[in-house]
Amino acid sequence: GSVLAIGLGNPSALFEMGFTLDRTLGVPYLPGSAVRGATRSFANLEGQGADADALFGTPDCAGTVAVFDALPNIDVTVGTEVITPHFAEWYTNGEAPGEWYSPVPVEFLVLTGGSFSVDLLDTMVGSDRPDLESAAELVANGLFDLGIGGKTSSGFGVLERIS
Repeated sequence: GSVLAIGLGNPSALFEMGFTLDRTLGVPYLPGSAVRGATRSFANLEGQGADADALFGTPDCAGTVAVFDALPNIDVTVGTEVITPHFAEWYTNGEAPGEWYSPVPVEFLVLTGGSFSVDLLDTMVGSDRPDLESAAELVANGLFDLGIGGKTSSGFGVLERIS
């Protein structure tokens, strides 16, 4: 199954968890900025960066579509994963890496199953639906092809399309 780790490096998190919790609802969620970022990365790889700029905006110009945080459906499950840094002294104290350091396994929570709903909003009053449909297709393809969150090169964050 798929494992999702998003928010691992969040400095404001109380605990090292492999997901981000909504402050109000207390449930794991995918930040809209992360969804938008994964979508933008996909669009740039596919040569659709200009489309993404028009849809989602740039630092200088607002886009025509807003991406909200993706909230989970009721079927989300939590599990644990382990990361084992072999050179902790190198990472923390700047000492040269060496084979004499002992690896220290670190457990963290991840989402091991479930589904999320991504909501988009057409921000242009009186605009046509093709912008919203184009944005939805880019979001779905981006999350499906690239995944989302941390450790995607290790197979984390690979999502499946439900509808």
